[in-house]
Amino acid sequence: MDLEEALDELRALCVEHLGEHVGTQLAALAEPASALIPATNGSPPGRSRLGGPALLDPGTAWPEYEGYPLSLLAVIDTAQLGPWAGASLPGPPSLLNFFFLEIFDLDDPEVQPYLAALPGLGNPLTCRIVPADPAYAAEVHGPARAISFSSIPLDTAPGITLPDFTDDPALNGLDLGPHAAEGIYGAMPGLFVEERFGPAWADYTSRQPLYDDRSHQCFGWPTLGGGSCLQTSMRPEEEFTHILELSSTREFEWGDGGSLHFVSPSRPLRDGDFSHVVADSSNW
Repeated sequence: MDLEEALDELRALCVEHLGEHVGTQLAALAEPASALIPATNGSPPGRSRLGGPALLDPGTAWPEYEGYPLSLLAVIDTAQLGPWAGASLPGPPSLLNFFFLEIFDLDDPEVQPYLAALPGLGNPLTCRIVPADPAYAAEVHGPARAISFSSIPLDTAPGITLPDFTDDPALNGLDLGPHAAEGIYGAMPGLFVEERFGPAWADYTSRQPLYDDRSHQCFGWPTLGGGSCLQTSMRPEEEFTHILELSSTREFEWGDGGSLHFVSPSRPLRDGDFSHVVADSSNW
């Protein structure tokens, strides 16, 4: 199934359960994404992975936060994303290294000055995306105090996302028409969407690797949660791009089973400028 066929299928589903007026509005918010799932022996070759050493151009300095080294969380080979999600990035395919401020021993007196920076809260210095040329990038291991995570190769699978029905303020702009006067739907349009979909939405998402609890995600709408800090980073007056969502794993966990999200204002990102990227958790 290509992107247009997938969008048509989602649009039909939205209209079927929400009606023409609301369903077309919701379907217009759909964004393509790419699930990142553990690779199998039969997966096509690529260099995307969780953990392991960074893949950096020769001479690239290891990123730090005020002298404390960041930790490499993932490397994404954008050539693996395909046209669905890869079009969100400028230029030819590249390798993207995702770094974040990870502190292993919170009781170490030497790290106390850095704890106030966690969990990020929109501070672009506590995270970094470092691009590299696939033709020249070489493995670089982190310095002392940078946490090294197990290397897990990743495969990709395309999918379609909608804003989180429960928590994403993007749904507040839906015009529910006469349904806005029913109960509390006018104040909570997402509740209307969630109730009208019922089990149909769960059935639809069950067929997408994006909605597997074990998967991570490139681009598309983020999965939010109670107490989300991410919404404070994505200022409503500015267009943002959701670049990467890393779910909690056995090696790193974001709050109580939440996810870590890398987001950026869209305009500099389209110009290849990653200096405005921030990373926040969906559930600290």
